[in-house]
Amino acid sequence: SKSDFSEIEKQKIVLKALILLTYLRIVANRIKEKDRNLYHLPLLITLVNSVNVDDADLKLFFKELAKIAENEVDEEIFNQSKEELIELLFKNDNLIFPNGDRLKIDEDLIINISYMDVLEMVYNSKSTGNIEVLTIPKSKQEIIFRIKKSDRPFALIKIGDISNWFKGLSNNYEIFESFDNESIFRQINRDDSDINILMGSRAFYEGWDSNRPNIILYINIGVSSQAKKFILQSVGRGVRIEPIKNERKRLENLFKANKVDKENYEKIKDLVSPIETLYIFGTKPEFLTETINSLREISKTEGEIIGKYFEINESIENYPLLVPVYKLAENTLAEKLDNSDNSSIKKYYINEKDLSLIKDYFNYIQDDRILIVNYDIQPKILNFIKNSFNRIDNYYSLNKKGNINRFDLLLTSIVNHFSIIPQEFEKFEKVERGKFIVHFEKIKFSKLEKIEEFLEIIEEIKNIKSREKKIRSLQNKLLKEGIYDK
Repeated sequence: SKSDFSEIEKQKIVLKALILLTYLRIVANRIKEKDRNLYHLPLLITLVNSVNVDDADLKLFFKELAKIAENEVDEEIFNQSKEELIELLFKNDNLIFPNGDRLKIDEDLIINISYMDVLEMVYNSKSTGNIEVLTIPKSKQEIIFRIKKSDRPFALIKIGDISNWFKGLSNNYEIFESFDNESIFRQINRDDSDINILMGSRAFYEGWDSNRPNIILYINIGVSSQAKKFILQSVGRGVRIEPIKNERKRLENLFKANKVDKENYEKIKDLVSPIETLYIFGTKPEFLTETINSLREISKTEGEIIGKYFEINESIENYPLLVPVYKLAENTLAEKLDNSDNSSIKKYYINEKDLSLIKDYFNYIQDDRILIVNYDIQPKILNFIKNSFNRIDNYYSLNKKGNINRFDLLLTSIVNHFSIIPQEFEKFEKVERGKFIVHFEKIKFSKLEKIEEFLEIIEEIKNIKSREKKIRSLQNKLLKEGIYDK
């Protein structure tokens, strides 16, 4: 439509996303050179509106990827894309950052990124070439892509059914069946995953949790109320930061909480800003405006109190301050629930119709081996889930809102829930002098009107000392000379 970007502008959007992903991969590699267990491998997610029609958005995006793989990109367009990306990252006042922070980007590094760098970092190839399409025999939802001369894939499509996707696709693409029968999507969170680009429609991300997404590219997603809801949900999946395993907070906060040692912190603190940031691209200008406005509306309803309102109570300075320390449990949540009647353990929330669907599916699939292979379920987890249907009140919290009606997504989500290894209390640890608890330095409120009420409480607590002193003075005066009402 007239409101869309032009074809060259759309190509630039794709190029900007790939150049930025190249930059992020380089930064991530530098961090992992310091410590291979820190942070994640940056991932680009492309979410589209249409999948299987002849002019599907996903096919159009894929064709752009193929052109770039074959070096059908004008050098001037490539350089313009770099310059515009730098302009966006350095001179755009509309970028949203918490607490007035700014993005720390190495401009020279982006300027020096070449087409061959994109090929190596994004396409996992050292030479140009046609794209090969790989299918997985046992998965009708995944398609894998690699450059012909490379032995490593670089992209994955995850959609409901791939059979219709190939219709209308150019005959230039060779299609092979993968020798490996394992789901690539299930392995995408692993540190050795080759996948740098994940493509799908609105439904693919449901029941999926990952700390890898750094870039989200929306193609022709509209501005309806449903689309807005989807956008905000998917944006939420792109801001899951995990510098160290099972710790989803920014590096700065982990350092203050003594969960990252000073040596490692000093090594990487100047590198982490780019990969602790989510970058959003889109092909519809009005969609991008709506997204920014929605995020700003959310932020307007929030308020924040900073440390200047607080003070340390000197009267308890010599008392030990104890904080709880937790460790990973020895068993999964399923094993813990199986051996306990503890009602405080979190139940799985599910729609009544969805639970009925899953139970019917289990009854239909009589052979446990099919479930174990198709859904990568541990046998003990599978047995627990089957038995849990006989004690629904113990393990499930039923609701009547928004059923998913997809047994594959539901089963994956249920398996993930009961496979969690929970944290449990280990001991109390004394906070030593110089090791500060800093969560009180910034307190956020979902509603601004609650802030004043909270500040009044703070002042009331601060005035306790002077009030107690006054009470003692009046008590002494009463004992000595009495108090009379004049």
